[in-house]
Amino acid sequence: MSKISKFVKLDKNVLLEYIYDDGNLISEAYDVLVNSKDRKRSYLSTSTSATNNTAGNQLFILDNNTRRLGKINSTAYSFLEIKNFAAPAPIRHDTLRFHLPINWTFGEYLGFYIKVYGFDSQSLNKYEISNYYFDMTDVGQSYMLNFTSPPLLFQEKLWGKNIQIEIPALSEISSQLTGGLPTNNSLNANITNGAGFNMSSPIFIEFSFITSIQTINGVTTYLSSNPLITSIPQTPEFERLGLMIEDSPNGDFFEIYGTYNGTIAGFNKFINDSVSKGNRYYVQYNITMYEQNIRGKTTTYTVTDGFNETIEYRPIIKFSTTTAIIDVEMRLIDQVDESYIIRRATYGMLQDEVSKYSTNLMKINLSRSAKPKIYNIKSAVNPSLVGISNSMGSISVYNAGKSSATPRSSFQNSMSKPVTEVIRVPYPVLVDRFNIMAKSENSMLDNKNFYGFGKIIVNLYPFDNVLKFIIATGTPEAPQYFNLTSFSEIKFVIRNDDINIDFPLYAQAPENDLSVGNISFKVSQSKYAEIKKIYNRGVNVFYITGLSQDTTSVIYTGLFKPYDNAQSVADLNDQAKPKPDIILDPTAIKETALVFRKPIKEMSPKLKPSKLKDLASSKLTGSVANIDSSKAANPSTKTYQAKKPFFVKELANIVGMKLDEFLKINGFKDSGLKIKIGQDFKVDAKSNFNNPFISEVKGPANPGKANNLNIKPTGKK
Repeated sequence: MSKISKFVKLDKNVLLEYIYDDGNLISEAYDVLVNSKDRKRSYLSTSTSATNNTAGNQLFILDNNTRRLGKINSTAYSFLEIKNFAAPAPIRHDTLRFHLPINWTFGEYLGFYIKVYGFDSQSLNKYEISNYYFDMTDVGQSYMLNFTSPPLLFQEKLWGKNIQIEIPALSEISSQLTGGLPTNNSLNANITNGAGFNMSSPIFIEFSFITSIQTINGVTTYLSSNPLITSIPQTPEFERLGLMIEDSPNGDFFEIYGTYNGTIAGFNKFINDSVSKGNRYYVQYNITMYEQNIRGKTTTYTVTDGFNETIEYRPIIKFSTTTAIIDVEMRLIDQVDESYIIRRATYGMLQDEVSKYSTNLMKINLSRSAKPKIYNIKSAVNPSLVGISNSMGSISVYNAGKSSATPRSSFQNSMSKPVTEVIRVPYPVLVDRFNIMAKSENSMLDNKNFYGFGKIIVNLYPFDNVLKFIIATGTPEAPQYFNLTSFSEIKFVIRNDDINIDFPLYAQAPENDLSVGNISFKVSQSKYAEIKKIYNRGVNVFYITGLSQDTTSVIYTGLFKPYDNAQSVADLNDQAKPKPDIILDPTAIKETALVFRKPIKEMSPKLKPSKLKDLASSKLTGSVANIDSSKAANPSTKTYQAKKPFFVKELANIVGMKLDEFLKINGFKDSGLKIKIGQDFKVDAKSNFNNPFISEVKGPANPGKANNLNIKPTGKK
């Protein structure tokens, strides 16, 4: 026994939980209050105690008829005396926890008073272990009112607040005996003044509400209501009561049942024997499922008869694929006063068990299951012998009338030689014989093409990775999807000489279809550190293995690469470096230009003999120059430069030109062409637009040239 709780309802708004706790051992100094007026003795904890059972939190009865109580004060009340005692050996302390509804503030009452006591060995006198009170108007006591998290659910009511005190266990005090008498200077002797507590007497508890508070001349007194008296045994009568949850040997479900002395038969006998003692019980099982710390729904089973039958429970796990916990609470409830005893048990499931209880179960395909054949080796039979029958069937024997007959000695020799026949049985076929190939959505290079054996590379991220593969045979042009239903178990394996990590099929993946080679695996985040450790040791090979007839063979193998390894991070940093402004178009046609130089002799122009012609020529030359200058001053297009990549169609829309006109003035033939960063293009001079990624190219005028026409300057040379 470590910790056992017994619940007693003291009022519709007050629930007492008495906790027997073997692990709560306390050794501290204590006091004994001696009331010479009514000859009563009470136990007090010192003011430094953390049990809350101190003199400042206790009252004593001034008038039993009017239920008037007073604070312990030896100065104000001369008949009170406090005796001090040193700390004894560690002694077990039980806990009294008073549960209150979360929204209740005592109503018309101002608090409560509780007295805990036991009888002496002669069952004549009472000796008090606690006289605790709680005054809700006293700010100095407000720290003792705590919140219960999570709230306690009892009889369809949530109890969200509690007040707790600790007292010495009466069973421990009463057992402090030497030679049948209380041990000298023990709690048993000092509290009872040598009389000793009764070992068979229960613990009595009186509970009453504080109805009013009066303060006269600095002395505060309290009036309380009529008390409710209840009792609790010194030791829990249900110490041998237990709860069991176990995996059923009869199927994929759990069996839950109560035990007494470790057996379900003892539990059934205990319930039946309680009826003859005047106690009638029924049992309530509250089963709660936790999936990776996510609380599920609570299922309640109430049992009123047939206590020797188990509760058969099959969970449905919706969210977790790694761990789950079944938490069971059993309440043995008294049908008379609704008090109950609680027992709890939990069952933890790991990944191999969780898969059995998921929402989707995988169907086992038996169409390709192995059917072994058993062969017996028989001795050879001589076909020339006839007429004799033995245990091997009807065979022939030596016949003297036939010269061709085989002598009996030959028959005997042939019978001693077994005939060996080769029987071909099914076995796992090596995968390279079938030219196995695979493709994966997680491939680093191309997730549309099939890769040969050992050539695919998958990225693994430092989180949960769902890897999907399609296994096929044949050629990439005409793949034949591999039927994997003949394998009883398929795993994704990463290993080296020291570490072996494997992952089963991810049952929740809807893409799984073994008949056409579609398989998925979930590489959990919890295994990523071990996988990276294997990679850092120079091994980055993964295997997809299949189990058939107790033989594990490789279906496919490839390479994996942790996303955050040192080389990958360095590559990512290189890719993130800024690129140059001008990116050459790798698809542009490159040509070679040949330049030739030829000297030209200068010749002076000769004037025509006719002045009229000269004049006309001069006017004509001037007109052409003026026309060219006008065109140069007002060009029909402007040159711009792209600061980011644009598609031609997109660029025409930005500058406000029709696509065919834009293609024509730039000499583009393909509307799907992409303009690179730093590439020049022409735009109609009338176009008006504004884009931060397009800049106009402005340069100095080339003298003597306008629209590529070579015009000589006018005048005589």
